[in-house]
Amino acid sequence: MFNKIYVKTKDIFKKVYKTIALSLIISSLLSLPVPYYIYMGGGISNIDEKVIIDQEKNKEGSFNLAFVKQSSGMVATYLLSYLFPSWEVVSKQDLKEDNCMEKEIIENLDFIQRKMLEETNNMAIELAYRLAEKEIKIKKQQYYILYVLDSDNNPLKSNDVLLSYDGIKIIDLLTFNNYIDTKQIGDTINFTVKRKKEIINVKTKVKDMEGEKKIGIGAFLLKEYETNPKVLFNFNADEVGSSGGLITTLGIYNKLVTDDITKGLKIVGTGAIDSDGNVLSIDGVRHKVKGAVKNKADVLLVPSGKNYQEAMKIKKQKGYKINIIAVDSVLDAINKLKKL
Repeated sequence: MFNKIYVKTKDIFKKVYKTIALSLIISSLLSLPVPYYIYMGGGISNIDEKVIIDQEKNKEGSFNLAFVKQSSGMVATYLLSYLFPSWEVVSKQDLKEDNCMEKEIIENLDFIQRKMLEETNNMAIELAYRLAEKEIKIKKQQYYILYVLDSDNNPLKSNDVLLSYDGIKIIDLLTFNNYIDTKQIGDTINFTVKRKKEIINVKTKVKDMEGEKKIGIGAFLLKEYETNPKVLFNFNADEVGSSGGLITTLGIYNKLVTDDITKGLKIVGTGAIDSDGNVLSIDGVRHKVKGAVKNKADVLLVPSGKNYQEAMKIKKQKGYKINIIAVDSVLDAINKLKKL
């Protein structure tokens, strides 16, 4: 009985093994990486679900983050891009050249974007609470290393906390950069950093980078706040980057104040922010316009200048009815929304 089953199974396998082998080969080929990013259109995400505030006030409208669906290219997605004209294929090399990105930044882009989200949320909290005239105090602040250029020859590491340089406690990055300018190319600077839970001392040299004195790191400030009311974030692991700064700030602000500045509308927005509340330009505007329209938004807030011009160009080409508003700052956005 067993022999009959074995023989029958063997015969079946002989008939289909070529098909199975071919399928496995094709599947492997389609999953091979290619040196491209694939942008697959835009979408929106309700910021009210991402920001949680004690005793927050219910509002009729909503603030929504605009995002672009992006993935590292594979053979399969690259080929599919020819079937979907709305998908955009961007060479990783072009991205590096356009943004002057070093290989260390490209290789650690996911980590960098996660940290950029943390920094952006920090600024959003401070701006929103101050604009809403709510209580906020800085409990703690630390300077983190975001990326390290020429990492093979630099003992500093991404995510190190900078504590001091040459025995000087780090207070702000401007003072630190001015100190580097006083040095000569090849001079050594002694750093004390916190790496994970350990305090260590490392040395690195001042280098000539495109005619400027640098030590080849990017650093950023993270703060811990004590706020009244308390605020928490609930972002997913794949939600990263800084382009949600404007709408995150507005979402927090609207939960803190009595008036509803959405006026019951579905508002989508995009734009990075700085610590002064200025709204900075971002990439992927055309995808975000399409995503806002697809999700039936009433208003789209975009940074003024080239982002606004690009958004209006898409609106005109497609005949969209959405109200697109250019904003220069968070306060400018609040004032314009109040006038709707």
